[in-house]
Parts: sequence; C-alpha cells; structure tokens
Amino acid sequence: MKKIKNFFKNVDDFRNAIANEDKVFVYARGAEPSVEKFNQLLADYEGMETALSFSSGVAAISAVFFSLLKKDDHLIFHRHIYSWARHLIFNHCHKFGIKYTEIDESELPNIQKYILPATKMIYLENPSFYLFEVLELQNVFTIAKQNNILTVLDNSYLGPGNLKPHLQKFDIILHSATKIICGKGDAMGGVVCTNAQLRKIIFKEGLMSLGAVMTSQVAELLTLRMEDYRERTQRISLEMKKLLKFLNTQSQVKQVNYPWILDKNDNWIEHKDFYFPVGLLSFVIDCKDRNRIEKMVNSFETIKMGVSYGAKEALAIPSVLFAKPDESNQSIDLVRLSIGEEKAEKVIEDLEKSFKFL
Repeated sequence: MKKIKNFFKNVDDFRNAIANEDKVFVYARGAEPSVEKFNQLLADYEGMETALSFSSGVAAISAVFFSLLKKDDHLIFHRHIYSWARHLIFNHCHKFGIKYTEIDESELPNIQKYILPATKMIYLENPSFYLFEVLELQNVFTIAKQNNILTVLDNSYLGPGNLKPHLQKFDIILHSATKIICGKGDAMGGVVCTNAQLRKIIFKEGLMSLGAVMTSQVAELLTLRMEDYRERTQRISLEMKKLLKFLNTQSQVKQVNYPWILDKNDNWIEHKDFYFPVGLLSFVIDCKDRNRIEKMVNSFETIKMGVSYGAKEALAIPSVLFAKPDESNQSIDLVRLSIGEEKAEKVIEDLEKSFKFL
C-alpha cells in the first residue's frame, strides 16, 4: 500500500515542507509523488507550466470556481457547457454571492458588452457541449487580457495536446481525466492545467480545503494509459472516418454535429483550430415520434446507453431520455454517440438495424 504521509528528520525540514506543501510531499492530500508526475505530464501536453489533479472533472471545476471567485465577482459563461458545470453555477454560485451572466455562443465575438467592472472569469467549453459548435475566441482573448479577466477552458472533449498555438492562450485548461485520458472508462479524475501562481491558490483553497484529491493509484493508472494516447487518437481518427461517412449518407439523419469534415476522397480536412479528430459526435434524426425514437435506441446492442465517453464501449445518450411526458416542443431527436474500442463497422451495423424503427 502507498504511504499517505512523509516523515521528517528535524523541525527545520518539517517547517520547510509545510511552507512549501504545494511542492513537497507532506500528506497524500497534497503533493503526492505519483500524482505530481501525472500533473506534469498533463501540463506538458497542454503547454502549461504546471497542473493539479482531483478526484473527478466536476471536482476540478468546483476548485477553480470556489478558489478564484469571491463575493460580488462576476462570471461569464456560454449556453452549451457541461451540465454539471451549469448546475454548479446556477445552484451554488449565488450562495457565495458570485454573480454570473449566461450568453449565447454567437455572442462571444461581442463579449465586450457583457463585461462588468466585477468580471473576473470567462468560462468556456470549445467545441460546445452536445452540439460541438466551434467557438470564435480571438476577441475573447483580447478583451480578457485588456480587462485582466481569467479565461478557463473545459478541454475534456478534445483531449490533451489538441489545441493549435493560436488557442494556447488560456489561463486555465480543465480536463475530465475519466474520458479520453483514461480511455477505458474504469478510472475517474479531473485536472487543472495552469501557471504556478494560480496553482498555488487553487492548491490551498480548492484542493487542500475542499479535499477532492486524486489518489496515487489512479494517478499511476492514468499515467500508464497516457503511454498509448497518441496511438489511441490515431485509431479513433480512422474509425470516425467510417462512422461519419455512414451518418452523412443516411436518410434518417438530418444533421451531424462534429467539428471535422471529410473531403471528396474521405480524408480529413485539416481543422483550423484542432490537431486531430476525437471519438464523440451527435446527430439529429429525422423523426419526432417519441415511441419510435425510444424503440430505436432500445434496440442498440453493440452501442450501450450510458454517460461519459472515451470508454471501451460505444456509448449513446439520446435527448429523448430527458423529455418530460407532459411537455411539447422538446428536443427528442438528438443522439450523442461516442465510439469505443470496437471497430466502426460494428457500430454502423447497430445503427443500420436501429434506424429501421424510425
């Protein structure tokens, strides 16, 4: 079993360690060696100075919000972000007197008009949650820098090392390590990549105070999983070509939401913002009948219905899941789909069979 605390030979050594607990191993809730190794690995991937790891992605988001924002500070975020990030903002920020403004993604180029004297943070998820709309961020960076506002990106969708240089300007990059980083859906974690100054604050107020730490065992597993990260992304790129080509040719599919597109020879067109395709998209089906949609998704065999992505299995979340029986005009025709370790042909076979119910 890993030791959870360190021992010191004299008072001076102990005193120095306590004073530098964000760098020196004192207790497993702090700078634990295996976790620190994983932290630096993720920081290097994102071109950041340093990082901190947490027990989950939501723990990482919470640590950023509640260590860097205080009473009367103002937060700006856009509409389509991770549902639990929205929950934190709408249900908890007001308890601490933190004010916020939600804007549509189309308003990001005009973000100046939403800036207040108290604005301290702009929180983003690019591409946007569920719809995977690519955000226009250059003006956001300019305005944020002019007004000394922190920019925070949830980068869980793209995965580490996927941002091109013109987007490597964020003060903080967050990851749910549960997804692409883990790659098998059997470990949970969250990561905050940032600079040394912000890390020191988040370490004390967001990690040590809130206590949602990553264990050494999880850190070692995730470090091991990152050894084949590049190979996994290459395999995903090949399989997603097949899946996207299939969806683009189906009469039952009205629209595919995915940042990457194929040319006439079925090769990826280079994206202006990102380096490599990832294994998650959503599509809109040409059906508004709730019963038929539920029959369609209930017929999945290779594809499993479940949350998260980046797992061994192909995973689907249909929007009909959230529909209320007594309300009309609800979005029931969207399906979020991620591929797993199986070949795309197996996923396509499952979709072909299920589309017959529409």
